[in-house]
Amino acid sequence: MNRTRQTTDKSKNRITALYERLSRDDELAGDSNSIVNQKKMLEDYAKCNGYTDLVHFTDDGYSGGNFDRPGWKKMLRQIEDGSIGAVIVKDMSRVGRDYLQVGFYTEVFFREKGVHFVAISNGVDSDINTSSEFAPFLNIMNEWYLRDCSRKIKAVLQAKGRDGKPITNNPPYGYIKDPEDKNRCDMSKPYEWAGVSVVRMLEKPEYMGDTVNFRTKKLSYKDKVAVKNDSDEIVVFTDTHEAIIDRKTWYMVQELRKTKRRIKTEGESNPFVGKIFCADCGGKMHYRNEGKRAGRNWRGLPDGSVRTTPACYNCGNYNNSHDQSGKVCCSHNIQAKVIDQLVLETIQYACKSVRMDERAFVESIRTNICKLSDRHKK
Repeated sequence: MNRTRQTTDKSKNRITALYERLSRDDELAGDSNSIVNQKKMLEDYAKCNGYTDLVHFTDDGYSGGNFDRPGWKKMLRQIEDGSIGAVIVKDMSRVGRDYLQVGFYTEVFFREKGVHFVAISNGVDSDINTSSEFAPFLNIMNEWYLRDCSRKIKAVLQAKGRDGKPITNNPPYGYIKDPEDKNRCDMSKPYEWAGVSVVRMLEKPEYMGDTVNFRTKKLSYKDKVAVKNDSDEIVVFTDTHEAIIDRKTWYMVQELRKTKRRIKTEGESNPFVGKIFCADCGGKMHYRNEGKRAGRNWRGLPDGSVRTTPACYNCGNYNNSHDQSGKVCCSHNIQAKVIDQLVLETIQYACKSVRMDERAFVESIRTNICKLSDRHKK
């Protein structure tokens, strides 16, 4: 009773935090770890030992390796402002399963803030020095449990992925899981597409009916951010489900997407993109839309007028010193209307040449094609 009275005096006018946490893995251990049972256990202990002003802080569905938990962070903020005098948990694993982090909070942070800490099932009480001697070993065992679970889950996912079964939680946009086989996608109902979703579709082999596994990985079981795998680590299984896009069309789209395409303001695709090249460096000429900007007087000040910048083409290697190819070239700015006029005149000349001597015209075309082909090879 003396210990209870001392603790109550120390925590006078401060609330008692009852912290509960449950992850999906903990649910497998049975009902004893459920949030409801944790709350009942903590309340019974607190009332029997004279703690008052009980407040619950709960994190349901959060891993012990993750300390970015809303309930936990809320409790820490109230500890920082001095409103919490005691923290009670079911056992040390409820605090977390990273022994370094748990050790910092229980051995350093709580003590510095004058917070009394109790882990009921482990018999840990910060007011009794001898009760915390075994706590570091408990923390290590709790982290080992998390590490072991992570290793087993990874092994299961690896085996599933190597068998050609999808290992992602959600199917690609446009598919739903087959209710009779969760490893298959159901395409019995059509769905509408958003623009960004169409772009993703154009890049994913899944829409040809393939399953792609191991795109990303986590470097450690403590990491929450996945990193991309190298291409040789990605595994592709063909024809595992119904395709939305046929293979010929999908590969044709990949080639088209390699070319930078710009749309005119009236919605018409520019017909010369990817077909005009710089005469000096051989780089592609990039199309720039017609634009408007404020006009300026001879002093460089806005004069209230509006200047129209005509549509034009610029060399893609202009001012491009950061490019990996190392090619740098001049602007070679040429207005789009000039290109249009040159193309029109060339077409008119070609029509006239065909009428005059078709055989000679065809031979000249072949010669020019060979010259252009040799130039691009260089």
